[in-house]
Amino acid sequence: MNATKTELTVLRRYTGSSGCSRHARAAEEAWRSTRKLGSLLGDSEDLTRRKTLAAAALRRLWALWIRPQYVSDATRVRLYNCYVLPVLLYNCGTWALTPSELSGLESFHRRQLRTVLNVRYPQRIGNATLYEICQERPLRRRITAARWHLFGHILRRPKIPAYTQMAAYFDPSSMDTWCGRPRTTLPVVLDADLVSSGYAYRLRTSHDLEQLRLLAQAKSKWKALERAIVAALPAKKDPTYADTTLCRRLAKLSLATA
Repeated sequence: MNATKTELTVLRRYTGSSGCSRHARAAEEAWRSTRKLGSLLGDSEDLTRRKTLAAAALRRLWALWIRPQYVSDATRVRLYNCYVLPVLLYNCGTWALTPSELSGLESFHRRQLRTVLNVRYPQRIGNATLYEICQERPLRRRITAARWHLFGHILRRPKIPAYTQMAAYFDPSSMDTWCGRPRTTLPVVLDADLVSSGYAYRLRTSHDLEQLRLLAQAKSKWKALERAIVAALPAKKDPTYADTTLCRRLAKLSLATA
C-alpha cells in the first residue's frame, strides 16, 4: 500500500452543534458522499447512485440487446438479471435501509421489470403477476440473504477491521447523542431480522455479538439461520405484491364518496 496515495476519511457524527437543518447535517457529514471501492459510505446516498447507474445500464442494454421485436420476454428478463440487477444490488449486503427506502427500491425494481417486458400505459399489470411472469421475488429477499452471508463471513474472522468496528459499536460511548431521529444502522437491521426469524438470538449487546460469532463457526447452523431469516420475510400477502396504483385510486374514491 502506498501511504502517499491513500485517502483518509474521517467519519464524524452530526450532533447538532451548528443547527439541526438538513443542509447543516449534509455539510457536517460530507463523508457520506465519499466513494470507497465503488460504493458511497452513506447508505441512502449509495442507494440513489445505484438507481442512477442501474437505469443507465438498462438504457444501454435496451439499445443493444433487449428490444422486444427481436428478443423474447424470458431472454430479456435473463439479460436484465445478468447485466442490470448486479449494478443495482452492488454491495447491498452492507445497506441499512429504512422501510421507506426499501419500498422505494422495490418500486424502482418493478418499474424496470415493466420496462423490460415493454408494459406501458395504457397497459397495466399487477405486482403479483409481474413477479410471476419474471419468476422473481421482492428484492428484500436478495438483500437480506446478502446481508447475512456477509455478516457470517465477518463473524468468522474476528481480527479484521469490520468485526472490530462492529464490536466497538456496542461499547459504551461518552459522545453526544445523534441529532434528529434515531439512525437506522446495520446492527439495528440485523437485530430486526433476528426478531422476525423466531430464533432466540438478538443483537443488542456485545454479549449477543459474541454468541452469534460462536454460532457462525458452524457453517451448517449459520446457513440454517440464514434460511430461516429469509423464509420469515413476508410472502405473497405482503403489500409488496399489492397493486399500489389500484390501492391509491380506491382510497381516493372512498374519500370522495365519504
